[in-house]
Amino acid sequence: MATVAAATSAVMLPATQASAFEAVEAFSVCYKVTDCNMGYTSGSIEWETGTLPNMSGASESNVRGKVVNRIGTDYSTTAYFEFYDGDSVKRYSTTRTSWDGELSFNFMVNTEYHWRMKITVCQNWADGTRSCGSPENYSYQ
Repeated sequence: MATVAAATSAVMLPATQASAFEAVEAFSVCYKVTDCNMGYTSGSIEWETGTLPNMSGASESNVRGKVVNRIGTDYSTTAYFEFYDGDSVKRYSTTRTSWDGELSFNFMVNTEYHWRMKITVCQNWADGTRSCGSPENYSYQ
C-alpha cells in the first residue's frame, strides 16, 4: 500500500488547472546512483512563465511522475521536492513517500517565482533512521 506525505510552504493548486506551460523537463533520481532498484523517483516538470513580466523563471510548475520503493521490504522511499528562486531562497517544498511498490503523483507548484527544483531520494529504515542519496537539480533556463 502506498501512502503520501506532503509538507507545503506555498499555495498548492489542483494539477488539473489549465495553464500554458512553456518548457517540459524529464527527471530521474535514484537513492543509490549505481542501483535504482532500492528506490527512485522519475517523471517530468512543466515550467510555466507567462505570468512573470520582466523576470526569468517560473510562476507555476506542474510536477508529475512516480516514486518507487522495492516491494516486500521493511523500509520506505521518500522523494523530497524543493523549489528555489536562485541558489538559496526556498519557495516551496513537498514530499511523496512509497511504502511498497509504486506511487504516482501529480501536483502544481504556484509561487511568486522559482527556477530550480532540487530532488533528493531517501530511504526510511525500520529503526527510524533515514539515509539520503545525492540531490539532483533541474532548472528552467
